[in-house]
Amino acid sequence: MAVWVGLIYFLESRRKFAEFTRKYWTESNFEYVTVSPKETETTDAPNDQSGPKRVFIESKIGDFLWLYGQIFNFVLGITGNILSLMVLTQKRMRQATSSPYLLMLSTTDTLMLLVGLGGRHIYRELTGYDPTSSSQAYCVIWYYILKVVGSYNRWTMAGVSVERCIAVTLPLKSKRFITKKNAKKYLLVSLLCLMAYNAHFFKSFALINRMGSMVCTENPDDYFSLNIRVWSDYLLLQIIPGVFIFFCNGVLLRTLFKRQAGVVQKANGAKDPLQSIVKMLLAVCAMYIILTSPSNIVYILNRAYHVVYDSSSRQAAVDKLMWSAVAFCEYLNHAINFILYITAGTEFRGEFKAMVTCVFRRQQNDFAMNKTKITEVSETQN
Repeated sequence: MAVWVGLIYFLESRRKFAEFTRKYWTESNFEYVTVSPKETETTDAPNDQSGPKRVFIESKIGDFLWLYGQIFNFVLGITGNILSLMVLTQKRMRQATSSPYLLMLSTTDTLMLLVGLGGRHIYRELTGYDPTSSSQAYCVIWYYILKVVGSYNRWTMAGVSVERCIAVTLPLKSKRFITKKNAKKYLLVSLLCLMAYNAHFFKSFALINRMGSMVCTENPDDYFSLNIRVWSDYLLLQIIPGVFIFFCNGVLLRTLFKRQAGVVQKANGAKDPLQSIVKMLLAVCAMYIILTSPSNIVYILNRAYHVVYDSSSRQAAVDKLMWSAVAFCEYLNHAINFILYITAGTEFRGEFKAMVTCVFRRQQNDFAMNKTKITEVSETQN
């Protein structure tokens, strides 16, 4: 209740502020523009070009998150996802029916970091040049790939959540259709559908001349892009998979509590292997909901109240800080899964330890063999 009251209060304050800014814009000579992440220089008096310029603390924090925060996500995510792929491709891990989903989650997480951060954001922060502004082709292709991979990641998570939900509620009947073959079919069909649906990005986005510079953004001449696409995307690519994830993981959480409480016990008292994969999935989905909720809220507010700020105002700095924090959380969601697997997944953690131990022993054996060969050669020469 407190959350809803706070959200309503925030919406009302945004509405009043939007009315004020629109009125102020019509009564002044200032030109208000949407603030991009790199517009950080601000002054207390927008029209005072001779006064000393300073950077608001909100802009400094936003710059820090856009650069160092996203570099942290990139390094953590690429390293963790590669390790996850190495563990998930081990023979024992591949036997689970959920393995195709987990492999695809790690793959899409890696692509999101490479395309989103490496293909634009980190490069822009380091060089000051946005690569999506270089050409129309790069602009639409970047957005298309990012949307396809991001939505595919969410629908993959929804698919594995539904699969595990059916497996724990109908353990006997589900064995007939919950197979690795059917999982691969779902992954292929969902990928093709998302690729076809997101093809509208080739028409929805374009290079627009804004304030004398080319910016890759929504096509202002496309009615579908401005009035229909944003809500259809939000419904099909965010809300529907989110509902599946939330509902199915609620069922999994309830089942897990029952098993831990002894309501569902194995006759021989053996350890239940289902708990490992369920705990791992619950951790990933819970973190997904936590880290993506800010972007969903900001997305709705941004669409409901088209507030634009003077780039030299404190409001612009606050707006930049908000978007940098939202982007940091969004990409952290794609970078943290390996840590969640290790923390919550008993079988995953055991397989990772076995893999590391095997590599370490192999290095020791190679070192011992090389040492033996050197000794034999030395003795032969003597």
